[in-house]
Amino acid sequence: MSQPNPFAFPVPQRRGNKPADPESLFRSLSQRAPHVQHLWAHQADVLRSWHSDHADTANLALELPTGTGKTLIGLLIADFVRQSKSERVAYLCPNRQLAYQVGKLANDYSIDARVLVGRQALYNPGDFSAYEDSSAMAVTTYSGIFNTSPKIDSPNLLILDDAHASEDYIASLWNVEVSREEHADTYSALLDLFKDAIPGSQFWNLKNETTPSARYECSKIPSQVFQNRQADVRGFLDSVLEKSSLRFSWEMIRDHLDVCHFYVTWSSISIRPITPPTSHHLPFANARQRIYMSATLGEGGELERITGVRHIERLPVPEGWDHEGTGRRYIMFPDRSLPPETAASVAIELAGGRTRSLVLAPSGSMARSVSARLQNLSPSPTILSARDVENSIDGFLKEDHAALVLSNRYDGLDLPGDKCHLELIWGLPSATNAQESFLLNRLQVHSLLRDRIKTRLTQALGRCTRNATDHAVVIMSGPGVLDFCTKSENRSGFHPELQAEIRYGLTASEVEWPEQFVNLARAFLDRVPGWEQADAWIREERDNSAQVEDHVAQTLMANVRDEIDYADAMWVGNYQRALEKSRDCADRLGGPALADYRAWWYYLAASAATLCVQKDNAMHLRDTARDLFGRACAAAPRTTWFIEATRLATFQIDGQLVDDPLLLNAAEAIERRIQQVGVVGAGFESEAKSVTEQLGSDNYANFEQGIQRLGWWLGLDTFRPDGQGVPDGVWSFAEDAVVALEAKSDEEITGPISVSTARQARGHIEWIKANMPELDAVPVSSAVISDRATVASEALPHTSGLFVIGLTEVRELGQSVIDTVRALRAEASETSNENFRQVIADRLKGEQLDPKSILAKFQSFPLSNFPVQGSDP
Repeated sequence: MSQPNPFAFPVPQRRGNKPADPESLFRSLSQRAPHVQHLWAHQADVLRSWHSDHADTANLALELPTGTGKTLIGLLIADFVRQSKSERVAYLCPNRQLAYQVGKLANDYSIDARVLVGRQALYNPGDFSAYEDSSAMAVTTYSGIFNTSPKIDSPNLLILDDAHASEDYIASLWNVEVSREEHADTYSALLDLFKDAIPGSQFWNLKNETTPSARYECSKIPSQVFQNRQADVRGFLDSVLEKSSLRFSWEMIRDHLDVCHFYVTWSSISIRPITPPTSHHLPFANARQRIYMSATLGEGGELERITGVRHIERLPVPEGWDHEGTGRRYIMFPDRSLPPETAASVAIELAGGRTRSLVLAPSGSMARSVSARLQNLSPSPTILSARDVENSIDGFLKEDHAALVLSNRYDGLDLPGDKCHLELIWGLPSATNAQESFLLNRLQVHSLLRDRIKTRLTQALGRCTRNATDHAVVIMSGPGVLDFCTKSENRSGFHPELQAEIRYGLTASEVEWPEQFVNLARAFLDRVPGWEQADAWIREERDNSAQVEDHVAQTLMANVRDEIDYADAMWVGNYQRALEKSRDCADRLGGPALADYRAWWYYLAASAATLCVQKDNAMHLRDTARDLFGRACAAAPRTTWFIEATRLATFQIDGQLVDDPLLLNAAEAIERRIQQVGVVGAGFESEAKSVTEQLGSDNYANFEQGIQRLGWWLGLDTFRPDGQGVPDGVWSFAEDAVVALEAKSDEEITGPISVSTARQARGHIEWIKANMPELDAVPVSSAVISDRATVASEALPHTSGLFVIGLTEVRELGQSVIDTVRALRAEASETSNENFRQVIADRLKGEQLDPKSILAKFQSFPLSNFPVQGSDP
């Protein structure tokens, strides 16, 4: 082999003529793969529209449904800009696997794209240099741009693929998320720092390792409390995060805590701004153009909120794709006709069956729960997670019997053809982060998040059907899914093809036996004769359906510009402008459907006014702050968080906000609990049967579980401590009272209440005072649940603070609560979200099941007043 001439100077490849437009560029790609022959008509239409009308639009969104070839469109725009303008171009993907996939597709098209992922210090120098001098585009992940010191720091054009999947990647740069599991000491210390701002029973639940109901709750430390303790937070986190992976996001927000919110869940604490301040992140903000591509863009401005951009222009869906979808999905809803545990078992059996399956869950905890159930199958599939497909999905595709279980990843994964024909969507894709959880579960801002949920479901339903011939069984099960899809106002916002498939799935899921789901799924996958009639029905339903515009979403879209302006003003400390913009937001959000969101913006305005007083010495705004706090409470009178937050505000409003805050607390809690078991489906009846059996049991362990669930359904904070000599249950009535329970379901009715029982019950009061100091200001009593009618004389010295309620009375109360909740569920489907909480409150009051009535019932008969055994009646 001859040696190269050491004196031969290299000659760079000639650039050639610059392409006139993206279509000309495509035709010039002579080395493209043989199967890439022509542009589809709609691809050419989108490229022409961009070139003629939007080549210089700063922020542009392209809605390109599944199967429209959006990657090729993005690559052609990117490479055309690179060649014609000699600009630096970065193509962003949610993860490495997709970045490598896009890089491969670019190679198929003979487009020069260099994949730059992983540790920035290890980027291939030649590839990075090619990006820097515009001789190739960079394909990277969102994290490649959204980090504290990105190497790709000055792109001229950014292509954001699967734009909705970017939400957590973008937000994470400004989100300090302290995990209970990974940062236990830091989590506990932060919780203690705000102990007085969290209701006592809620604080105990958050600290307790064995309170499962608390794991689904989320709250927020009132902004005024958080702002007043910024120095403490800053000093503490500076000391503990120096060597933590959280130090990067902490560096981004530590000097901007005024704009941040402190969210608390059982699993984590999150400190973050409402929207990411991307206008201050120069690698993103300085790009000449940003193009956002997604299968569905939504109507309510969620893309703007995700990216922190004031306005994004939109190109409409290509003509013809507004009605016709890709492939066929057979959607199943096991919860439609089966009890929750049976429905879950059917879903798991199908997902863990004889083939490859994709499982999508909204959170890591739910994904782990599904994985554990799949592992208990026999035979069990190979379980893979996001880590296993970080760089490639080949490991999944090599398995014949496998389940790929992913959390909060509804876009950015393509499994066409025979790669995967079975998908499980487990749980409604809502509340995927702490801020969402607070807005949805505590403030009940359904109108804001409905559009986001529809977008995620649309993306999820397109993972396995990527072209016209694809087919997949999609099982939709778990919390919230059935309720959301049952409501016609939610379905009407989907693409007509999805509307038809969901409607068919709801009807076809009304079956008697669990085996029918398995048999029908296998028949569909095996393509047995008989599906044609069902398919014809779906097509006809699709053709007769239309995607209905959401007028509430249009109001939200009109509001988003001021929302981003507010966040930007807060970030730079311009509190007067933040006050103006937040008031504009609140005033624009009219109507009952947006009442809770309007209250939220009045609250933010009140907080901005408070900062004007504290930081800018604008003392004339003290009354403005009070007025805005009052408006927040008045806009959402049934949402107790605003009342709690106003009580802790720097400038408290005058007068009593509500007559019975305990009642509102209970109504709010019951509303959330009805949603957890489902407004429709067999979930509640299964729960009702379980509670009835537990309360009817003489076995003490079963009965104790029953009274725990009874208190839960009354809307109270309930818990069962572990250990010896502890109460059999504790019911908290907020700041009014705490009642410890001593259950005697296993005793004979004859005989007196013994001294031993009295001592046990009295000991529960002392136990609560010793072990729950956060409740030290709350009156504590103890109730003995027993049908005995007398008390032993020896017990009298121990009866202080003790009451008795009959075992039979508690069981009757249980039946009354079940009947009431059953009636409320029936009303839920006919009552708007914004009115349902008041319906619950009125029903509780009318049935004397409100907290004050329940407390009076449990404290009606002091044990000291009972007849002593042997005395005259």
